[in-house]
Amino acid sequence: MTEPVARNDAGAPATASLGSRARSGSMWIIGGFGLGQVLRMVANVALAAILFEEVFALMAIVTAVMTGLAMFSDIGLRTNVVQHPRGDDPDFLNTAWTLQVIRGACLFLIALVLAAPLAAFYAANDPHAHELRYLIPIVALTSLISGFQSHKILSAARHLKIREVTTIEFIVVAFQVAAMLSLAWYLRSAYALAIASVLSAALHAALSYWMLDGAKSRFRWDPSAVRAIVSFGKWVFLSTLLTFLAIQLDRLALAGMFSLAEVGVYSIAASLAVIVPTLAGSLQGSVLFPW
Repeated sequence: MTEPVARNDAGAPATASLGSRARSGSMWIIGGFGLGQVLRMVANVALAAILFEEVFALMAIVTAVMTGLAMFSDIGLRTNVVQHPRGDDPDFLNTAWTLQVIRGACLFLIALVLAAPLAAFYAANDPHAHELRYLIPIVALTSLISGFQSHKILSAARHLKIREVTTIEFIVVAFQVAAMLSLAWYLRSAYALAIASVLSAALHAALSYWMLDGAKSRFRWDPSAVRAIVSFGKWVFLSTLLTFLAIQLDRLALAGMFSLAEVGVYSIAASLAVIVPTLAGSLQGSVLFPW
């Protein structure tokens, strides 16, 4: 669970500190999320003037595919570290990190296998979709790289170190926006967004080591920890499957029925429509759940 709760002289839990941390964390999330959304909106407006609508549709398909793979393989590593009594145990943490690395590598390999068939399927409706053969493997590198993020990210969630995590995420968003705009101006294609996502994943992984305190991540295989994580992950899978169907299935389905230009316009509008639910989810997952 979370850090031991301090008690006052009468033996009652000193919950004020937890409440203060929760309120502070909420403000950091709202502030960081708001600034990040402003940057993204400015970037989307600029990108819409630079790139064709088909680019946004291609990236929407790629994002939906990678999100689907990630959700279908979700075993709740973060949730396990936050909730499990051994969440501070180095063996448990490093085993979770080892599983994270393995999962990232598997996602990358599966995406490589799916790239050509998916490109052929969507190209039957719009020839521009042939680019998916190359875009999916490029973006899949983000899963491979993210698998090596430090387990200190997981520990930070357990101990409500929201300021540090939010700072890292904002730096990554700012970098990604700058990278997307620069590359889009130069390349004028979907590859600009794909490459920017890979560079951002690399920065995120690096900052997880540089900006958070804690021991280094090491490969470890504790059978009891693996059993605990996988057992809990069975319930997480059902939840994430339903979430994927709710938020990503529309893009995959529409791309097979309409032109990529039309799907591109839809994807931009859909991204704006989920801003408030995304903020609510961030607050629930980062503040209320660990608390």
